[in-house]
Amino acid sequence: MQVYNLEIFTPDFTMRENGHATVPAAEYVEDYLSPTETMITAPKGVNVAVGDYVRLTDDICGVVTNLDRNNSWETLIYFLPFTALFAFDVMFDTNWQGQGSLEDRIAQIITDTLIENEDTYQNVPGLSVTTTSSTTGWGFNLKALTEGTHKLIINMQETILKRALQEFYVAVHVSVDFNQKTIAATVGTVPTANELIESDLPNIIRKSITLDTREYAINKLILYDTDTLSQVITYYLHPDGTYDTQNRDRLSPVEFSIEATYNEGGDFPTSAASRAREVFGYEKIDNLIEIEVQKNDTMVDVIGAKVGQEVTVLSDGKRYTSIVTGKKISRTATLIMGAIRLDLTQQIGG
Repeated sequence: MQVYNLEIFTPDFTMRENGHATVPAAEYVEDYLSPTETMITAPKGVNVAVGDYVRLTDDICGVVTNLDRNNSWETLIYFLPFTALFAFDVMFDTNWQGQGSLEDRIAQIITDTLIENEDTYQNVPGLSVTTTSSTTGWGFNLKALTEGTHKLIINMQETILKRALQEFYVAVHVSVDFNQKTIAATVGTVPTANELIESDLPNIIRKSITLDTREYAINKLILYDTDTLSQVITYYLHPDGTYDTQNRDRLSPVEFSIEATYNEGGDFPTSAASRAREVFGYEKIDNLIEIEVQKNDTMVDVIGAKVGQEVTVLSDGKRYTSIVTGKKISRTATLIMGAIRLDLTQQIGG
């Protein structure tokens, strides 16, 4: 049976006294869109508290979220990846949408909340944040809580980080150095070439390809501004999955929708583009693709894969394009791609 050397640290990276043990291997899940706790079975006397950091390997570590000490011989430790640090609420200004880059805004919110907060107890020791790309013209069509204002309360992870990945392929990647006592967060797109995985080769232990099968799909979106209903922009979906405002290369029969959309930052075109992205922009990730291989597989590097990385899977002569959204690591390694997490789908291969 595979085992890990468990180490437990306080949030200032001090190793706890009696904060280490040998524990059985557990399935580690790092799912950016649907965070899943990993459970470790540790001896009863291990010293651990909610909020501590745990390390099994440099690639399998995280923040303790729950403990179960209900029996006399063991402690169950539950933890999430370090992106759990960003599951906080924030007062969001809707005028930010369309202003500056999305990466800079995410970095600024993290800095204001967890690095340079006037409540120093809230700041996370060793945390830093940098940006690696610049995505402009962004927006999530977020509206204020109260008419006439421009603010609302949202959860950073649920609303901003997930939608930034789904709509703009922007992700927050976290690298933890327990020796240097640092947590380095980088915000950006993944600047790597599209990776090709041939899923019919013998190194693939298991493959699963699940596609969205919605019968009703809009291919024409007519958008008016909410202020005067006098401005209108129409978007068209094309057969190759792209969309724009050009009335050409159309799909038929026409399935259209008419909506009024909020002016993000007073900029109707930006608001319209944001709404069109919500309706049409999920072509690459309207799927769930899982590829399972050995952990040391040299053709499919699950452990080294980055959230937001574009991947094309070749299966039975067909190509499926998606982006990495997570991974599972146990006795084997599984790469998770796509945004679908619901059972309202059609499975193509297994």
